[in-house]
Amino acid sequence: MVPVEVEAKGRTYTVLHMCEYEMRKRGTAKINSVFKDAKIPERYQDCSWQDYHITPANQAAIDAAYDVIDNQAGVIFHGNRGTGKTMLASIIANELIKKGQAVLFTSMPDLFDSIRSRFSSGDAKDIVDTVKSAPYLILDDMGTEKMTDWVSEQLFIIINHRYNHQLPLIITTNYDPKTFSRTLCIARKESLDKMPAERIMSRLREMCRFVHMGGGDWRK
Repeated sequence: MVPVEVEAKGRTYTVLHMCEYEMRKRGTAKINSVFKDAKIPERYQDCSWQDYHITPANQAAIDAAYDVIDNQAGVIFHGNRGTGKTMLASIIANELIKKGQAVLFTSMPDLFDSIRSRFSSGDAKDIVDTVKSAPYLILDDMGTEKMTDWVSEQLFIIINHRYNHQLPLIITTNYDPKTFSRTLCIARKESLDKMPAERIMSRLREMCRFVHMGGGDWRK
């Protein structure tokens, strides 16, 4: 705690406020206690810029990553499988954590599995609230979760909150912007319901910029 002078009704008082370091530490502790699946993949937990192979095909993504770290920008990395999107997102998370920032890193399937599994215990709201308010949120592999009314509504609640409070969002996906938007539509019996996708995309376009990651599959 740090002493801070405040004025009220013509008088000056000294009050104790939580310091920035303690706020960040408690933010990280809350994420870890509420959402135990929100972790950088073990394969990439120690990765840094020295481990990343920079090429002309991914240079734009590298520039965007630095923008996230330095300026709290939002970004959606898209490209084929194996182009290094998850590794890059993990490096962003590692660099932010070194600076003392609280980062919530999760894949879309893990996120919604965790929310579903907590309904019986009544903890689902705690998870959603934590994801909504995390200082930095990284959603890996977006577009793989089957879009239902419930999934769409939970996703909108999270994104809308972060949009309104100007909280950074980093997303990775295998899909280009047009196809990515289609993955957010809800399949009805006779057609695709595009309205839920449109209200999510309208916010994402303002919060994040789409950055393509080219190149071959590094796993091969």
